[in-house]
This record gives sequence, C-alpha cells and structure tokens, in this order.
Amino acid sequence: GLRLSRGLVLTVQGGSVSAGATAVLVRQRAAFLMRYPAVATNLILGEFLGDLAGSETLQLVDSHGRILDELFYNADDDWPLVVPAGRSLVRRNPFAPPAGHDATPAWRVSRDEGGNPGATDSVTFAAWLQDHGLLNAAPDFDSDGDGDSNLAEFYAGSNPTDALSRATVSGRIVGPGTNASFLVEFTRQTGADELSGCVLTSSDLHWWSEGEAVITNVQYLANGRELLRFVDRAPVGTATNRFAT
Repeated sequence: GLRLSRGLVLTVQGGSVSAGATAVLVRQRAAFLMRYPAVATNLILGEFLGDLAGSETLQLVDSHGRILDELFYNADDDWPLVVPAGRSLVRRNPFAPPAGHDATPAWRVSRDEGGNPGATDSVTFAAWLQDHGLLNAAPDFDSDGDGDSNLAEFYAGSNPTDALSRATVSGRIVGPGTNASFLVEFTRQTGADELSGCVLTSSDLHWWSEGEAVITNVQYLANGRELLRFVDRAPVGTATNRFAT
C-alpha cells in the first residue's frame, strides 16, 4: 500500500520491506537491472513516473495515508556542492526523522560512482578497523606511529597501518593583492557518517571561531575520499596572522 502522495507518481508492484532494510524505486525496471545486475530483483518495489520541479515536496505514505517520510526539495537550496556524473545523493542517516523544510544537511554525495542502490553507502568505524586488521584498537591510539589517531585517520580516509598514509591538511594564500584569502584544504572519507567536522579559524591561537571559513569546492577522489576546500571570510590584509584547524 505504499505510494507517493506528492511529487512523483509511484506504482508499487509488490513485495515487502523489513524494518531497517532497503528497497529501490526505479524509473524503468529493465534499464535499471541492465545497469545494476547485482541488485536483487526482490528489492525493486516499483516504478515511478514524472520529474521533480524546481521546488517540490515528496511524501511517502502507507495504505492508511500516514506519512512515513517526507522531503522538501528545492533546487536553489544548499545541496552538496558538486554531484558528479554517475553519483547519487545519499541520506546520511536513513533512520533519522524527516529533516523538515531544509533537508540539505541530511544528504551527501555517494561514495562510489553509480551509487550503491539497495545497500548501505556508509562505513562505520568498527567495520573500518576490522578491514585494516585493527579490530580492538582504541579510537585515540596511533596504530602506525605517524602522529594521527585511528579516529583521525578514519575521518580522513587514510591508512592506519601505513605511517606514510596520513590525514592531509594544508593551507595557502590564494587571490591577488588586497583580495587575497586564506585557503584551507583537507581530505575526508565519504560515508564516515558517524563523525562530523568543521574548520575553526583564529588570529591569535587563543580565540577560535567556527563559520568564518566557507566551503568553496569539493573534489571527489578514489577509494571513497573527498578533498574539501574552505576559504576564510577575512581577507589576508585585514589580519596580521591567521590560523586554521
């Protein structure tokens, strides 16, 4: 009895979804299976018709008309800066309640090209430790002695067993003359949704503030990582010193 009451026209062809499980709604079933042959056909609940307008609300309701989930979409909102060809938008926490009018912070770009329909797109700290043979390692322990904790390497997407693979953070001056600005860039593991980060800036290493550096570009790298670039709002000429962390 699932249907979309607003936004798109949905035809549910059958099937069921267990609690915490994933299902797929597609535009054309045959074309989808040709592109994603590894997706089990029982995960495909149905096909939808139509396109999103510039501003629209999507509502998923059950057979009794109860709203199960809701998303307000506005093309002018602050969605992730770049959605490269072949990647999809992914909800950071699919079990969180509807995000309300501004849903953009709850979404990100998928880890891999082509997305990951029918499966999770997140990577947990516990699974990441296991993949690197560090099942019982503490988050604050530096397993490879490179100066970065395991948790820092998880966030950065570096290798916690290789001292030459480190979390990279750098800064430089960009722009001409009095319009020059301080640029900070660092790598982050896409899908490390257990963690969140921000850039703090300071002129004296005593008082730090959040929000003075704004994100200007995201470059998606191999192996599920992304390079983020932030520019300090304060022009270089207005401060004797400028620091970021």
